[in-house]
Amino acid sequence: MEFIELIIIIAILVTFSNIVSKILPSVPIFFIQIILGILLGLTEMGQEIAFEPEMFLVMIIGPLLFREGERADVPEILKNSKIVLFLAFGGVLLTLFAVGTTLHWLMPSIPLAACYAFGAALGPTDAVAVSSLAKRLKISKNIMHILEGEGLLNDASGVTALQFAIVALVTGSFSVMGAGFQLLFSSIGGGLIGYLIVWLKRRIIRFIEKISAQDVTVYLLIELLLPFAAYLIAEMVGVSGIIAAVVAGVAQAQRRRRVSLFDAELANISESTWSTIVFTLNALVFLFLGIELSQVFSPIWESNSYANGHLVLTIVVVTLVIFFIRFLFLLFYYQFLQSKKIVDLKQVALLTFGGVKGTVSLAAIFILPVTINGAQFEARSLLLFLTACVILATLVISVLVLPYLADGEAAESVDFNQLLILEEVIQILEEEEKETTDAKERLATDAVINTYENRRWELYRNSLTDSEKQEIQEIQGLILSIEQDGL
Repeated sequence: MEFIELIIIIAILVTFSNIVSKILPSVPIFFIQIILGILLGLTEMGQEIAFEPEMFLVMIIGPLLFREGERADVPEILKNSKIVLFLAFGGVLLTLFAVGTTLHWLMPSIPLAACYAFGAALGPTDAVAVSSLAKRLKISKNIMHILEGEGLLNDASGVTALQFAIVALVTGSFSVMGAGFQLLFSSIGGGLIGYLIVWLKRRIIRFIEKISAQDVTVYLLIELLLPFAAYLIAEMVGVSGIIAAVVAGVAQAQRRRRVSLFDAELANISESTWSTIVFTLNALVFLFLGIELSQVFSPIWESNSYANGHLVLTIVVVTLVIFFIRFLFLLFYYQFLQSKKIVDLKQVALLTFGGVKGTVSLAAIFILPVTINGAQFEARSLLLFLTACVILATLVISVLVLPYLADGEAAESVDFNQLLILEEVIQILEEEEKETTDAKERLATDAVINTYENRRWELYRNSLTDSEKQEIQEIQGLILSIEQDGL
C-alpha cells in the first residue's frame, strides 16, 4: 500500500510542478521539480526510497534517449559529426582524467581508481537538461544540434568508462587497449541491436497489415516497447543498452511516412502519448535528483570525517574544472582541428555552459560497489554526495550564464511554406463549403476548416516568446471573465 501511495504522491508532484511552472514561467521547471524532490526526500516516506540505477536507466533514461533519438535532426547532427564525436568520446575521457586527478589532489584518501570513476560519471552531458534550458532561450540550431548529438552518444562512453574504472578499483589492474576495444565493441554492438529491433518491429507491422489486423492501440504499444526491448536485449548480449535505445529511436524516425487516415490518427495519438510520457519521465528525473540530494546531504555534511568548508571547496573546484576543461577542449578543436583563424568565442562559451550534467551521472555513480574485497567502501557515500552537488552546481551556473550568452528569449521562426499550404487548404475548403447544399456535409467541412485554422494559429503561437505568450493568456483570461460577467 505504501508503494501505491508513493506513486500517487509522485504523480501529484509532477502535476503540481507543471502548474507552478505556468504561474512562474521565468523559473526553469526542473528547478521546481528538484525542490519538490528535496521536500519529498525529507519526509519519512522519501527517506525510504531506494535508488536502483539499473532500473532508472531502463525505465527512465532509455525511453527518454529513444525519444530524443526519434526527434533528433539526424542530417544536421551528421553535418556536425566531427565535433559531436570529439565531445562525446574525447570530451568524456578528458573529463575523466581531469576531474579524477583534481579530486585525488583535493582528497588523497579516496583511491585514484574511485576518483577516475567519479570523473567518468561526470563525463556525460544531459540531453534532457540541455533541452529544458534551451526552451527558454534563443540558441542557434547548429549549437543545439551539437549538444543534442553529444548528449545522445556520450552516455554510453561515460558509463563504459566508469565500468572500467570500477574494475580497476576492485581488481587493481587496468588495460587501456582492452578498455578502448571494449568501448568500441559496446558502441557498435549497441547500435546494431537498436537497428535490428526496429527492423524486426517493421516486419511485425507488415505481418499485421497482411492479415488486416491494423489497430492504433497495438501499433502504439509496439512503439512504446521499442526502447525497453532495445536496452534489455543489448545489455543481455553485453553491449551498450543506451546506444541501442538511441539508435532504435533514430531508426524509428527514418521510417517511410505514409499518408492515410489510419496513419494520421496513429501519428496524432503517438505524439500526444509520447509528449505526456516524456514530460512525466523528465519530471521524475529531477524529482529523483532532489530526493537523492536530500538523502546523501545530511550524512556527509554532519559527518566528523569531512570538514564542511573543504567539501564546499571541492564541489566548487570540480565544477570549475569541468567547465574550464570543456572550454579549452572546444577552443583546441576550433583553433587547430578546424584551423579557424578567428574562433567564435561566443559559440565556444555556449557549447561550454550548455554541457550540463544530469541524472545519467547520478545513475552511473550509483554503480559503485558497496564493498571491495569484503570490506566496506567508505568513500561511496562521499562520492554520491559530491556527484549530486556538482550536478546541481552545473545546472545553476548554466541557468545564470546562458541567458547572457543567448540572443534573448526563445522563439521559433514561422514556417511560411507550411503556413501557405494551410491557408491554401482553408481557402479551397471554404469554396467547397459555399458550393455544398447538404447541411451535414457543410457542417463536416466547417469542422475541418476549424481544425486547419487551429493549426495555423499554432504556427503563429510557436513563433512567440514566453512573455508574449503570457500576455496572450492574460488577454484570453480577461475576455473569458468579461464573457462570464455577461452570462
